Amino acid sequence: MPLPANRLRFLSYSVLSGLMLFAGWPVSGFPFILLFAWVPLLHLEQEYGRSGRPSSGLFVYAFLAFLIWNASTTWWIYKATLAGA
Repeated sequence: MPLPANRLRFLSYSVLSGLMLFAGWPVSGFPFILLFAWVPLLHLEQEYGRSGRPSSGLFVYAFLAFLIWNASTTWWIYKATLAGA
């Protein structure tokens, strides 16, 4: 069963924001991107608010964005020690 258009758009905003946060993370990234990485999440919040859905569902999309960011920036801990990951 395919996802509804709104849900797919919300999901894409969340994933885009997580990937932009990862790409902008300093050391080997482009820190300037961090200024724009919040734009998809803020746009998601605005559209989600207009859709009339309960605001508790917005947490899921924000959580996904930050999960992608966290997993992609701390993957190296797994190489150091499995217990640390």
